[in-house]
Amino acid sequence: MGEASSKASAGTVEELLVRIASQRDEEAFAQLARLYNAVAFRLATRLGASTELAEEAVQEAFLRIWQAAGQYRPGGNPKGWILSIVAREVLKQRRGRWRSRKRELEWGRATAGGAH
Repeated sequence: MGEASSKASAGTVEELLVRIASQRDEEAFAQLARLYNAVAFRLATRLGASTELAEEAVQEAFLRIWQAAGQYRPGGNPKGWILSIVAREVLKQRRGRWRSRKRELEWGRATAGGAH
């Protein structure tokens, strides 16, 4: 699949974001997701996410895009805006998993220490 920028002009993507923000247009959102899903997934894996984490992060990122579409400023870089949301979500997911693992290890040490 080609890059999102080769499939749609920035103006088209901006139009989709405006329709999502102003009309809560689900078809515009579906079109945006089709345009950017593959490039978002590639970015997530390049940032070190496993396949599972990348899928979760991309799904969460698109939810954030739906919620925050009104914050995009026309005339900007829509691809950069979308991918920055993806990148932040990957980092958030990775931190969450790291914290979860750390708590599991701490809990394991605490219960092992109490068994003696």
